[in-house]
Amino acid sequence: MKRYSLLALSVLASLSLMTACTNKTTDSTTSSSSQTTEETTTSSSSSQQVVVKQASIDIEEIQQGDFTSLIGTWANSQGGSLTFDTSGLVTPGFSLAGTFSNQQGILLADALLESGAEGFVLYFVPKGTVLPQDLFEEGSDTSDSNQDRIVFANGPLYGSGLDSYYRQSTSASSDTDPLKNTDTGVILESGPVTIEYANSILGDKGWTVIEGNYTRTEAIPYNLIQGTDGSHYTVYQNGVILDATYTIIYQP
Repeated sequence: MKRYSLLALSVLASLSLMTACTNKTTDSTTSSSSQTTEETTTSSSSSQQVVVKQASIDIEEIQQGDFTSLIGTWANSQGGSLTFDTSGLVTPGFSLAGTFSNQQGILLADALLESGAEGFVLYFVPKGTVLPQDLFEEGSDTSDSNQDRIVFANGPLYGSGLDSYYRQSTSASSDTDPLKNTDTGVILESGPVTIEYANSILGDKGWTVIEGNYTRTEAIPYNLIQGTDGSHYTVYQNGVILDATYTIIYQP
């Protein structure tokens, strides 16, 4: 083992002390910076101080088998309804054939009646898009182009009597923060209740709660859930569901 002179040891000790002080200062600064970032992130996560957006029909995703942008119930003026979860159309008696055709920004999907009756076509129309005139046998698009809609047809389209389905929501007006809205009629009290709720809206994907803050009164109550397919959704205590991009894909 090497032996150092007293002077050498003194110099070595001084250098070590300077290095330690420098590292401590650096570590303290880094720690402070990291803590600030973490607090900002936590604050954003817990209070959702992020820009949330409303889901709109995503034609490309649907063609790839991702039905997230359609999740929920769609209703027409006659009281008919179509319900979608993450697996697709789940309205009893109906099913999608799995064949899609993109025509001028509108997605046509073949659908079937489980009774064996003749099939029909669903037109998925994103808001801001008007059904092209060449799709009509008579008349023109009378649906509300300011909204996403699904048009049901078992033959040529006619402007009069166009059967249009709109996304159903009983949530408060747009002036109310959807994450803080307490008038949704939904109050999820625990993780198991959240999972049961998720099954009814998103479909059963073996959901587990991987994060939650129901006990933190300073934050908007939510549970972060994960499916066996790796998908993640944030389910708020008031029933509002966001996907991983902070897009509202369901409002009760």
